[in-house]
Amino acid sequence: MVEGQIISTERVNTGNPMSASSGCLKVRLEKIGHYTIGREFPFPSSEDLERALKLAICESLAYLIIVLLISSSFYFLSN
Repeated sequence: MVEGQIISTERVNTGNPMSASSGCLKVRLEKIGHYTIGREFPFPSSEDLERALKLAICESLAYLIIVLLISSSFYFLSN
């Protein structure tokens, strides 16, 4: 997450993932008149969109692997 910034998004649970993504990708996310996340970073470019998609794919694969490991461990422990 971007340090030292209090994020005031419309929904309670959106600030943390948006801040983490902003910090990881080093891009500025802004809703004009509402909030700005990552003020010290530039606005996203088309290359940043590609990086964001790769990040989302990696996160999804990591989640899938963790779920498979946990579910398979429960399966083997129950037998």
